[in-house]
Amino acid sequence: MTWRRFAGPAALMVAVILALGSGQAGATGDPAPSVKAPLSTKAYSGLACNPFDKRLRKTSLNNGVGPEARVAAACWALEWRARGKVPVPTVTVHASPGFPAPLVTRVERGITAGHRLFGGFADVSTYEAITSIDTAYSCATGKRLVDPRRSSGSRFNPWTQTWNSGCPDTDYSPGGWTSTTLGDGGREYFAWTLIKPEQKQMLSNTDVLGPTWFMGAVSHEFVHSIQMQRSDDPLNGGYPERGQESIGRWFGEGQAQYLGNYAASLTIGPKDIRSAQLSQLREVMREEGVKVIDLESMERDWQTNLVYPAGYFAYEWLVAHYGSEATFTWWNQWNAGCEEPGSGKCWRAKAPETFGMSAGQLLKTLNNYVNAQVAGAKG
Repeated sequence: MTWRRFAGPAALMVAVILALGSGQAGATGDPAPSVKAPLSTKAYSGLACNPFDKRLRKTSLNNGVGPEARVAAACWALEWRARGKVPVPTVTVHASPGFPAPLVTRVERGITAGHRLFGGFADVSTYEAITSIDTAYSCATGKRLVDPRRSSGSRFNPWTQTWNSGCPDTDYSPGGWTSTTLGDGGREYFAWTLIKPEQKQMLSNTDVLGPTWFMGAVSHEFVHSIQMQRSDDPLNGGYPERGQESIGRWFGEGQAQYLGNYAASLTIGPKDIRSAQLSQLREVMREEGVKVIDLESMERDWQTNLVYPAGYFAYEWLVAHYGSEATFTWWNQWNAGCEEPGSGKCWRAKAPETFGMSAGQLLKTLNNYVNAQVAGAKG
């Protein structure tokens, strides 16, 4: 797909992650998280991380169909532990008048949690966010903050033409988060959300915008900022010889969904966000009339909500087999020297050296894994 400066229709992300604030119970067929592994020790050998690492003795790790859920959780739990004392770049949240102070604090915590979990894979100097319930405030503040930092020749639209900017005649999704990168080298990470006054009840309705959602959403967006920075071409303040190639929209959103939710689970809970994701995947499949997940069909599809929960589980498998760092360096590898960015050809050509299998084999393997989670058969 062509990776855009902004993270697609924000309404789609909102639709999928709203359930995380609703306190849903675990889905049938998905084992609850526990200290005890559901499979024999041998089943976890040869994968990217060791869930039996002594440092994780008191850490609750999610289980799923097969060993991958537990291994991926171990990878990121170890990353979280290793970065417990890392310095955090400057975090600034611009809140409109009347925006609840506790939610501003929650956004700040979400950004800090995201930086601790995955900020080691970024080159970031500042984190900045607008949280607003006032369209005029959003429009004026965004113009002041964003337009002077747009790079020369950038395809990034002026703020007055930007999704959820609050400016007249712009597209809008209540509560939808969006992100981009700004400044020299795209090192200034910028995210924003707008909730119009008539939707202000969303801020106090825990079934819609619960604390997990609000923290997970902002962390989700800053994963996109890392992706953008690694993928951008020089015209956008990025790096030489990198186009905007991606393995597919399901990967970009799946990576952000997994990590945003994981950061939230490690700070405010619930710990078993995975079960909420599985419930959401099944629900969206029913709503969209989908019986079997086919990731390839989602590479450039901006209409389906499945990219978020289906991508979550596909990403889980990839982390378990290749490790957390690889899932970020891939963005660099795919984009280096890509003559047809956005076509999907570059990552497919590099699949054997990157994954040890063809693109077709990888997609089949990932489809099998995601569909096994949906079915709930115990491995």
